[in-house]
Amino acid sequence: MRIQVTNDDGISSEGLQELVRHLADTDHEIVVIAPDSDWSGAGTSLANSSDSYVNLGEIRSERVTIDGAEHVEAYAVAGAPAYTVVVARLGAFGPPPDLIVSGINAGANTGRAVLHSGTVGAALAGQNFGLSGLAVSAAETADDHPWYWSTAAALAVEMLDLLIEAPSRTVLNLNAPACDLDDCHGVRWARLAPFGTMRAAITTDDNDRQQFELRPSDAVPPPDTDVALLLEGFATITTVVGVTEAWADDSLDVQIDTDDLKRAIPRMQRFNCPFIRVMSYPNDAKNPLPEKEWRDEAINRMKVLAKIAEDGGVILAHENCSGWGGQSAENSNILLGEVDNPALKVVFDTGNPVSYGQNSWDYYNAVYLSLIHF
Repeated sequence: MRIQVTNDDGISSEGLQELVRHLADTDHEIVVIAPDSDWSGAGTSLANSSDSYVNLGEIRSERVTIDGAEHVEAYAVAGAPAYTVVVARLGAFGPPPDLIVSGINAGANTGRAVLHSGTVGAALAGQNFGLSGLAVSAAETADDHPWYWSTAAALAVEMLDLLIEAPSRTVLNLNAPACDLDDCHGVRWARLAPFGTMRAAITTDDNDRQQFELRPSDAVPPPDTDVALLLEGFATITTVVGVTEAWADDSLDVQIDTDDLKRAIPRMQRFNCPFIRVMSYPNDAKNPLPEKEWRDEAINRMKVLAKIAEDGGVILAHENCSGWGGQSAENSNILLGEVDNPALKVVFDTGNPVSYGQNSWDYYNAVYLSLIHF
């Protein structure tokens, strides 16, 4: 497999070079096509300078050498990380890559702020071309301690098989803790925190001029998020997507749901993750079913999924959210009773019932015997 390595800190950054040295020891064909300068915060920009919106015209690049991996083909390109992926995919540097690995970024890329990351943006640009990708970042160290590049690089290599086996267009965001690999507590799937490790702020200098700054965030992250788990010494992985419709029509296709679950189960087993969050069948917005038909369809589909989950040794955690089974405590209990499978449980969000004009406490009391998390 031909793997393109890129980043947003520039091709000369130690993070990228350590990553390349580790990847060069795999059986894959590695090619480095990365920016010739720092493009941190570029997102999915296709620019080639601070005053350019899109990098049109000549593709300016230079052949370079990676220390310790001199045999690896490497190009320094004048342009943003996403730009390097686009031109590589279009064939500017030989055969198009089959996979994108972006990093290692100097500093964690966590929370919803990954929207602005050039490291993540490169992987998402590949996703737009049908490619899977891995964005890799290393948490900042304390007291001027050297960066733990080798930890992040080793974890990235471990993730390759998982990514290759995943459906096409899968993008994983990997954050490595600031410690030796032996001291890492493991790898955990994580949700994006509502915020990253840094927050944006507007300040005023001595001349009364406004300034945009990034400051450490003092907010407490939810415990199952990338920010929280990274602080606890875990490496985190999160699946992310770029541009997609909010409600795609193919979400109504039961075969997609069953195929996705069957693909997910081996990865869940690999990471000792017993729970997968689900919601029951959403009614077709264009051609809505009558209530009883909608109910029957939701129950029948969940029976199929629960049997697959049971056979795979995992548990479906049905959130009290959208879909037929999450609209009320009554619906949740009907779904649990009709499916009648120990592989179907409930995950409870206290805020969701409010969206449907219901009392959260009443909902909780009606389903608490089937709860696995709230």
